[in-house]
Amino acid sequence: MYKTASRIKHRRDTKPLKQHRRLQHDYKNAIYIGNLPDNCRDKLRQLLVPYGLRKGPYVVKRPIDELRVEPHLFAFANMRSADAVRLVIEKLDWSIFNGRRIRVKVARKPLKKL
Repeated sequence: MYKTASRIKHRRDTKPLKQHRRLQHDYKNAIYIGNLPDNCRDKLRQLLVPYGLRKGPYVVKRPIDELRVEPHLFAFANMRSADAVRLVIEKLDWSIFNGRRIRVKVARKPLKKL
C-alpha cells in the first residue's frame, strides 16, 4: 500500500506493471551457441543470418566465479526451419569465432527445479 493525496491505494488499484521481458523461445527450431567472446551480438547475428535466422540471438552472460577468469557468455537463436538448424550445427559447431572455439547445439527446455 502507498498513500496518495486523497486516499490510500492498493497496488491492484493502479495500472498493471509491465511484465519483465523474459527470454521466450519456441524450442522447436532453437539453437544454443556456447563459449562466446565478449561483445559479440552483432557479429553473431551477421554469422547466423545466411543460415536462416528468425529471431535473436539472445546473449546471456553468467557472472565470473572462482573457476573462471573471463565471463561465460552463451546465446540462443531461433532459426526458420529444422533444416536450417541442422545446417547451422553442421557448419558452425566447433568452429572458430572471434578467436574462440564455439559450440552449437539444439536448444532444450530448461530442467524443472525440484
